[in-house]
Amino acid sequence: MTFVNPLSLYLSNTINSDALFGALSILWVTQLLWIIHKPRVYQLFVQAILLFLCFTIRNNAYYYPLIAIIAFLLTKQNWKWKLAGMVLPFLFIIPFVIHTQNEAYKITGTRQFSLFTG
Repeated sequence: MTFVNPLSLYLSNTINSDALFGALSILWVTQLLWIIHKPRVYQLFVQAILLFLCFTIRNNAYYYPLIAIIAFLLTKQNWKWKLAGMVLPFLFIIPFVIHTQNEAYKITGTRQFSLFTG
């Protein structure tokens, strides 16, 4: 049961970006499955926030919006909620990218958003 228990991560002192990203990714995928299976309006916002958190923690989440779009295409919601679910994560991600570019400009003199960590 240590695989499922999140307390074991805290107690073993392995809370880092990898474990946090993995946990958020599992929550995000679970949320997408709920959106496909039994859609609710609040899930749009939860999914967008989880995707944003995954995106800000690790660069591996660049393809997550594409997976979310596919999930929303498979859901039984009306087209307005599908469109909102597809656009909402970008309303969180784009300001983050712009902020990161501005901070890079302050340091390097060039507006850039690195696709790689480090």
